[in-house]
Parts: sequence; C-alpha cells; structure tokens
Amino acid sequence: MQRVKLSVGRPYRSVLTRASATTTITTTITTITTTTTLSTGALVQCRQYAASAVASASPMLACPHLFSNEHLHTSTASPTLKSFEDIPRPTTSWPVVGALPDFVRYGNNRQLLFDKWHQQHGPIVAFHLCGKPYVMTFDPKLIAEVFRMPSRWPNREALDVWVKYRQSRQLPLGIVLSQGAEWQRYRRALSPFLSPQIVQSQTPRVWDVAQKMTSHIHASNSDKTQFTFPMDTLLSYGLEATVATLLGHKLGLFDADRVGNDELCQDRKVFIKAVCGMFDTTDQLVFGLPFYKLFGTTPLLEKHFAHWDTMFAMAMKLHAKASAAAAKASGKHENDAVYNDSIGNLLDCMSAATAAESHPHQGNPPSFATTSATTPTASPLSAEEITITCCELIAAGVDTTANATAFALLHLARNQDVQEKLFQEVHSVVSGRPDGKLTETDLQSMKYLRCCIQESLRLHPVIESNTRFFTEDVVIGGYHIPAHTNIFLPIWTPGRSEQNFSDALAFRPERHEISSRRQRSAEADAVGYASLPFGAGPRMCLGRRLATMEIQLAVASFVHRFKLQSDSSGDIQTNTTLLMRPVLNDSNNQLTLQPRFGAHNH
Repeated sequence: MQRVKLSVGRPYRSVLTRASATTTITTTITTITTTTTLSTGALVQCRQYAASAVASASPMLACPHLFSNEHLHTSTASPTLKSFEDIPRPTTSWPVVGALPDFVRYGNNRQLLFDKWHQQHGPIVAFHLCGKPYVMTFDPKLIAEVFRMPSRWPNREALDVWVKYRQSRQLPLGIVLSQGAEWQRYRRALSPFLSPQIVQSQTPRVWDVAQKMTSHIHASNSDKTQFTFPMDTLLSYGLEATVATLLGHKLGLFDADRVGNDELCQDRKVFIKAVCGMFDTTDQLVFGLPFYKLFGTTPLLEKHFAHWDTMFAMAMKLHAKASAAAAKASGKHENDAVYNDSIGNLLDCMSAATAAESHPHQGNPPSFATTSATTPTASPLSAEEITITCCELIAAGVDTTANATAFALLHLARNQDVQEKLFQEVHSVVSGRPDGKLTETDLQSMKYLRCCIQESLRLHPVIESNTRFFTEDVVIGGYHIPAHTNIFLPIWTPGRSEQNFSDALAFRPERHEISSRRQRSAEADAVGYASLPFGAGPRMCLGRRLATMEIQLAVASFVHRFKLQSDSSGDIQTNTTLLMRPVLNDSNNQLTLQPRFGAHNH
C-alpha cells in the first residue's frame, strides 16, 4: 500500500489562522484523495485526519509529527491496513444468529464470555448478533482510541426495545436514546444542572438520607448484635436520595413513623419492582431471539412495555407531589428553599422562563432555578422531554446506586484492614461535626473513601460495557471498521486484566491514590481507559457525579455506623442482566452488620 505523509512547512505554522488552516487542510486532503491512487483504508485514515485537524486546527499545526498517517488515531496502526473480515472471530459463530448461542449459554454471567474471547482472540474481536455487526476491544489503548475519535456528535447504540416503546407511546426519545444534534440539544440543556458545583452542593441533603437509612436499619434490629445486610433498603435509599436531589422532594421512606403498608411504601415497592423488571426484560429481549421483530409483539415485549408505563406514571406522580409541595410553600422563603436549593425543580426551572422569579434563591446553594436563569438554552426542553429525562435519572439512581454500594460494602467486609482505615478517615470527619451534617468540603476531604469506591467499581462495574458507533468508516487497531458498526467497550475484562493492573483481582484502593498514579509511566497512562465505569467523553453517564456522591455517602454512613463482616472468600458472585448485581442470597456473598455505637449515636 502506498504510504502518504502530510506535512506543513514551518513558515505556515506561524502565520496560519484557524480559518485559513481549515481551508488549507481540507484542500490538501481533497487534492491527495482525488489525485492519488489510495486503498480504502488509506482514504479512511485521511478522512479521519481531516476531521480531527479541522476540529482543532491550531493545536494540530503546532504538532507536525501528528501529520504522519502512522499517528492517525491509533498507536497500533500497521503499514498495511487490515479489512474488517480480518478481525478475529469466535469459532462458535452460527448462521443467522451469530454469537447469540454463546450469550445464551453464559446467561447471567456473560462477562465471563468476554474474558474467554479476550484470552482466545486477543485485544479485538468481531461478532454478530442476529445480523447486527459488532466489534469488541479489550485493549485500553484501543478503547482510548475509540473515545478520542473525532466526531462532532458521539453516537451510542440505542436499544431497539427502548426505542420501540417510546415510538409506541409517541414519547420523545430522551437523552439516552437520541443521536446527533438532538442528543446535543438535550446535553446542552441538562449539563449545567449536573455540574460539579451544583451536585456537590447536595452533599448535606444526601448525607441526611444516608444517615436516616442506616439509623433505620439499626433501629429495626435493635435487639440483635448483628444482622444480615438488607438489599431492599439500599434500593429505597437510591430512590429517596435521587428524588431528593432531582425534585427537591422528601419521600420520607426512612421516617420512624412510616407505616409499612401506607400508600408511599406501596408506591416505592411498585416503582422499584418496575425498574428492576425493566432492566431484566431488556436483557432477555436484547440477548434472546428477537421474535418481537418477526411478530410485531410478544408477551415478553408487552411485559417490558408495562414496566416502562409504571415507571413513567410513578415519575409523573413524584413530580406532581414535588410541585404541589413547592406551591404550598410559595411565598415562604425558608420553606421554599427546601425545594429550590435542590438540583431539581426539574420541570419548573427548565421549562418556565420565569422560574428564577417564582422561586427566590438568595443565599441558597446553586440550583436548577438559579442556573437556568443565567444559562439560557437555544432550544429548551419541553415538559414532556424533561419528564422522560427525570424518569431515566430516577430509574438509574435506584438500581445502579444500590448495586454499586452493595459491591463496595461486600469488598470492605472481606478486607478488614481496608475497612478499618476507611472507618478512621470517616470518623475523623464526622466526629468533627457535632450537628452530624456533612458539607461538600467534608466529602472532598475523604480521599480514601473515593479510592475505595473507584477500586470497587474497577472490580465490579455496574454496567458491563460502553458502546459507540460512527457514521463514517474508521480505523481501529489497524483494522477498517465500516460505518454504523456497533463497538463494544467492555468494562469488566480490562479492569481485571493483569496486563493493566498488578495483582488485578486484589482489592487495593491505594492503587488509585494520586501518589501511585504519578509513578506510572507515560505508557501506563493509557491504562486509565481500562476502568471506565461511567464511560468517557461527551456521552459518558449524565448522572455520574450524582451517582458517585450517593454511593460515597452511603458507604461512609454504613462504615461509620456498622462493622461489616463476611466469612465468604473468593470472588463476589454476580448476576448480570444489563446491570451487574451481587447475588446476596448466595452463600459466597454473606454480609452481616455489627453496630459500632448505640442506636442513636452517630
């Protein structure tokens, strides 16, 4: 294959403006691709270069070594580009259904299938599921390559069954399923309200929920010296904390006078069951034979739709209660703040231009209201679009927060030395707060807590993989990848590989400390892409900051109030159904809680 090397003379680098640089780069690429006989792969690389160079003309011109096609978006590009058909493939691929039998065979442990493929085929593998092509890469360098690929609007695979539900109910796709300019419109509208400053300002509110949760657990077992870990309570925590921060509404699930069979408790059970059911049926539909595509609908698809219907109905009910509470407090500044200084008042503050006027906020932490007043959007979201987004965020907050917290607690119970070190850190901060309240500064000071959560997510990420696809042909790892090929970026396998982490299966939070990271060589920096529990780039998880804060504060409250104990050994047993969950009723995942203090002492 003919090698192409592009260069720009030194005088031009000093005088070209961004506009003229863009013109020069575009003209050069056009000239080369139309006057030179190039292979398809070389053309793809030239186009990738052009997109990247035009997107950031000045920095590219200052780095002439990047103009060699050896450096175009892949550190492993070879002189001879390989075709898509050259990518290693599972030997058990079947006609029509492809690798689906393997996915069915591994069932709720398909992350082990990915481990097997990595061992058998190396850093990249291709497969298809019922005619849809996929590429999966386990190499952090190639994962980094995919996330850094120049694209105006990064695209992520939209699950067919989720899209089908929205279309059947004539609902907006929302930020999770939208692509291109429509996705960017959602992102621009929502990003300011989930900024680090606003999320961190919710620390006192979420800490209060976490403390009420652990106090509720303790009081419910006051006659016992130790008791089994209550997973159902963690699911309630995810719901309570997420609704409190998004809608500014206190559900009171852990209030001492709460009756177990009252309307709210029944609503909680219905909503949590719907969320878990939605994820479970999604998994069955995506990784099973797609009969719904042949017959239009199936009992499983209808069951899936029913879960979504319940979720949206409950989300709208929660918002209505939050709005009613805010309206009742209208004109009372001290009460209005409870609603207004949350992240939320999501609908009112984003859909109404006068939100800032109707909800005074002087002296309160930044909120959706205060931010929307100073951050106008060119195309604000409608009330229906925000309801969709709110439902998605609440649903994610219930299951993912609960599962991530449970995994972290299981790891701490199996590593008593780590747990003791974390307890000392948390206790030193909490004991300095006689009122029992924590601030964002307090949370930021607990650095070992953050390392413990990062290490737990490395070993047990809540989602099994990230996905991307590109609307043009691209080159990854020296292979030509056709446009619209879905790219799987596993989280589990790279995060547990000895190639990326020493003593990879050991729970060692210290590996995430800044001093440890600074010891890494430049080559090892790419390993940062080996553990991406929330993804990377513009399409990373929208609620990652909120979820991380909720997980950290829940773990801190548990460790401070209870001594976590487990007689189990070996790896934590999991159940993967779109989300990864710990199997808490398994004998290998036993977890007991022993109170450290009296029932009313923090």
